[in-house]
Amino acid sequence: MLPINYALAGKSGVIVVKDYRQVQVIAAYAPLHAIGLGMILKLDEEELFRPVTEQLRVIIFYLAGLIIAEILLLNWLVRKLIKSRRDAQNAKEKAEQFSIELSHKEFELRKRLREITCLYEIRRGMGLDFSVDNICQNIFEHLIPALQYPKIATAVIELDGWRFTSGKYEQSFTNPLLSKIKISGKPCGHQHEERNPSCSYWSEVIVNGEICGQLGVLYPTDKPFLVLEEQKLINAIASDLEGWLERKRLEQALVYVAEEQAHTIGQELHDNLGQQVAAIGYQARALEKKIAAVGNENMAIVAASIATQAQAAVIQIKQLAQGLLPFELETNGLTAALQTLASRIEATYKIACDFVCKNDFINTDNNLALNLYRITQEAVNNAIRHGGAQHLAISLASERNVLYLSITDDGCGFIGENGMHAITQGMGIKIMQYRAKQLGAKLEFLSRPEGGTEIRLEMHVN
Repeated sequence: MLPINYALAGKSGVIVVKDYRQVQVIAAYAPLHAIGLGMILKLDEEELFRPVTEQLRVIIFYLAGLIIAEILLLNWLVRKLIKSRRDAQNAKEKAEQFSIELSHKEFELRKRLREITCLYEIRRGMGLDFSVDNICQNIFEHLIPALQYPKIATAVIELDGWRFTSGKYEQSFTNPLLSKIKISGKPCGHQHEERNPSCSYWSEVIVNGEICGQLGVLYPTDKPFLVLEEQKLINAIASDLEGWLERKRLEQALVYVAEEQAHTIGQELHDNLGQQVAAIGYQARALEKKIAAVGNENMAIVAASIATQAQAAVIQIKQLAQGLLPFELETNGLTAALQTLASRIEATYKIACDFVCKNDFINTDNNLALNLYRITQEAVNNAIRHGGAQHLAISLASERNVLYLSITDDGCGFIGENGMHAITQGMGIKIMQYRAKQLGAKLEFLSRPEGGTEIRLEMHVN
């Protein structure tokens, strides 16, 4: 129905229809009642929507540009976020790797610190001049904890015909030195039948070009080799042990030379000088009798004086020879020798010298007895000559495998005129200290509260 029909029918409105051109139009219709007609207004859709379409095209263009810009921005932001996330992941992985490396370095540093501490403590112990037993015990006590598997490691030292084996380690040692066994023959390096080269490491101890021992660490067969640093540690300890043994042997040589010199002088005094002075005394007595027979009393008195002085000299020479050559020590042992020494001191210097042996001390080690006798002899002589002592006391005792030797006096002690301790002066004191070191003994010089000095020696004996 056409729009005019609606208008003529008295209606008004808007409809979409096709005009005579068959073009889609929008027609508005309304009646004109006054004249009995109708009015129609037609408008093409294209004309109606052209401005909107043109504006939409502009808007769509801007929207497309905005969307593209947003997509590019979003893409940039996403890329940046992805890159940041990747960088963060890489940084995290690097941090984790660095943390692992740092932990490994810390672990290695702790191991090196244990090894350095071990070496320091062992060298400090060697500087204190312990006995061989104590040195081996000190090595075990500090070497085993410095190893990678301390609970299953065993350290062995073969030295001067003895084999020392370490005890079991848990969190600490209850007994660092497990056993000490006498072995025969010289150390044979890495070819020992009991050693498995796949699970142990040995370092030889060489003094003056001669193999005198070795230090080794053993693991069970299912454990790997020692790491290189631990092998270096074992080599360093063996090298320190070489230096300690060399120094100990030099000290032994010094004491031996002093003993040989004393023996030579004592032998000369006893066999030569004493005999010659005794002969002079006999001749003076004979001369006295001849002069007295001819009636020359004055000359006879002079000859008698010479004979008396010669006899006194013979006695002094004999006493000196007995001090240098302790015959009593060789024949009857240390206790009898010290008792004889005390009696000779009383007779020679006219002072009190007591000797007390608190229990029966029996020891067949001649070297031990000789060193103890010489230490006592030197201490007594220093007390008399330098301390002006008038009363001496020598005490010897042994209890629970520990030997005690004490020499006390009532002299002026070791304080000199300048107020400084004179304990380090004189070869005699040094030789006493060397002898104590040879025995592995602890030697102390103590001032007594009541005045005077006490020289105290303490050592472990088997």
